[in-house]
Amino acid sequence: MSHGSLVREEKRRYAYRFEIEAGASPTLLEGSDVLLRATRFDEEIAAQIVSVEDETLTLSVSRRLEVRVLESGEVVVDRARLYRKLKDAMLGSKAEAGLDRILLNEVAGKCPTK
Repeated sequence: MSHGSLVREEKRRYAYRFEIEAGASPTLLEGSDVLLRATRFDEEIAAQIVSVEDETLTLSVSRRLEVRVLESGEVVVDRARLYRKLKDAMLGSKAEAGLDRILLNEVAGKCPTK
């Protein structure tokens, strides 16, 4: 992703819109927690997907982004964190005993590893 620009600022949250490569079809849903990484640097910034439309991706972060991040970056999904969130949701629900393990195994088997 590249060419980031500030879209809006609300209550110490900053929304940035980025161009994404043509043909790249992000499979993440709005509201997903991700990490934003500047391409040439090791720094990772917690972000949340606001929207994905055509060839633009809008992310929300808790601070203003530096020019180096706006110029070129990538979105990183922490699958282990997503699995933990799914597990916590299953354990907290009144689902049938064992259903949480069945779903986690099903998701783990279909998702490619990082």
